[in-house]
Amino acid sequence: MREIMSRLCNISDKSYYVWRKKSHIKLIMLIEKYFTKKDLEEFLSTGKISKYEGIKQGTQDLILSEVQNNSKMLSELLEALKTSGEITK
Repeated sequence: MREIMSRLCNISDKSYYVWRKKSHIKLIMLIEKYFTKKDLEEFLSTGKISKYEGIKQGTQDLILSEVQNNSKMLSELLEALKTSGEITK
């Protein structure tokens, strides 16, 4: 993992150990905990991690669906209020 982290952060191998022990320990721990060597190699070669791209699109689709559902509910509520005479516009 040291080689990949050095390339990812554009630092020397020696700096990696300094980062790991002191100055950037949380960053190194975060990356090493949540990303595999394969993830980082893919990111270095393509600029993205394909398995996370689907999650991003899925999240966007979910948000769009919620907005559409809420819009429909608000339209129905507005129509019901107009029908009952509670609002006039």
